[in-house]
Amino acid sequence: LHDGTPEGQALQAALASAGDSLTLRFETDVWRTRRELRAGRSRVEVALDLGSIRAGTATLPLHEVEFELLAGSVTDLVTVAARWAARHHLWLDTRSKAERGHLLAHGKSASPATKARSPLLQARLDPDAALRCLVRSALQHVLPNASALAAGAAGPEHLHQARVGLRRLRCALRDFGAWSSDIDDNVVAGARQLFGQLSAARDRDALAAGLWPLLEGAGAPTWQLDAGATPSCEPTALFRHAATTQSLLQWIRFAYGRADVLADAEAPKLGAAGRPHLRRLHRLVRRAGKDFERMDVASRHRTRKRLKRLRYGAEFFAALWPAQAWTAYQLRLRQAQEALGALQDVEAAEPLYREQAEHD
Repeated sequence: LHDGTPEGQALQAALASAGDSLTLRFETDVWRTRRELRAGRSRVEVALDLGSIRAGTATLPLHEVEFELLAGSVTDLVTVAARWAARHHLWLDTRSKAERGHLLAHGKSASPATKARSPLLQARLDPDAALRCLVRSALQHVLPNASALAAGAAGPEHLHQARVGLRRLRCALRDFGAWSSDIDDNVVAGARQLFGQLSAARDRDALAAGLWPLLEGAGAPTWQLDAGATPSCEPTALFRHAATTQSLLQWIRFAYGRADVLADAEAPKLGAAGRPHLRRLHRLVRRAGKDFERMDVASRHRTRKRLKRLRYGAEFFAALWPAQAWTAYQLRLRQAQEALGALQDVEAAEPLYREQAEHD
C-alpha cells in the first residue's frame, strides 16, 4: 500500500533492522456483536465483546461493552452509556485491549499508577472552557487508576493517585465552579462522596508504607490493622458501584461536552481571573504558618486542605505565568504539603493505636 513512498521506505527500514526478532507477544480472540443506536441527533455504536486475550499460555477473559460515538455529541454518547450502565450493572474501564495484552505478555497485572499533569490552559480561554479543561486534566489522572482499581489489579499507589486526582477535581469544582452554569450540586457531591469513601483505605496504606516501618525500627512491635477492618476488595467494589460509575460519566459529560471557546478580546485574561483566588489562599496559608505549632488538630487540618488547594491551583495556572519562578513556587508548596502530610499520618495513626491498646 505504501510502496514507493517515504513512509513505505521508513517502514521497510524499520522491519529490516528488526531482523528475525519480531515475534507474537499477545493476540485477541473476540466475538463481537454490534448494534447502532440513535440518541438525540447522534449515532452511537454499542459493541459486546466476548472472548479472550492470550500471551503464550496465559489467558485473560474478555467480557465487555464498548460505546463509540459515530456522529453527534459526547453528551448523547454519555447518556446512552449511563443508561446501559444502570440497567446492566456495568462499570467503567478505560484500558484498551492492547494495554492489557502487553501487561499479560510481561506477567503484570496493572500498568504503573498514572500521576498528575498540569493542564495546558490558554490565556484567552473562556472561563467555562477553562473549567472543562481543568476537569479533563483531573479525569486523565483519575480514570486510568480507577480502571485498575475496578479490575482488582491495582496497588496502594493506584489508590493514592486516584485520591489525588479526585482531590484535584474537587478543588477545580469548588474554587472555579462558578465559571460554568453547567455545574450542579450532584456533580460536586459525587466527587466529595467518592473521595471520602476512599479515605479510610488510603490512610491505612499510607501508614503501612511510612509510619509503621519507622515505629518498628525504633523498637515498636510489629502490628497491622485487623484484616476485617479494611477488606482488600473495598476500592474494587467502590469503583464497580453504580453510583461511582454514574459520577464518572457525569464528569466525562461535562469535561468533553463542549468545544473550547475563546473569550472576547476585551475580557480579562484567564490568569487575571484566577489570581485573586490564589492570592487569598496564599495569605491564609502564610498567616496560619506563623501560628501552626499552637493550633489544634482541626485548625491544622484546615490549613493542610488550604495548602493543597493552593498547590493544585498553582498547577492549574502553571502554563499562564513565568515558568522559572512559578516552578520554584510550586516546589516550595509541594515540600510544605509533604511535611504536613507526614504530620497527618501521625494524627491518623494515634487513634488507631489507642483503640488497639484497649485490648492488646
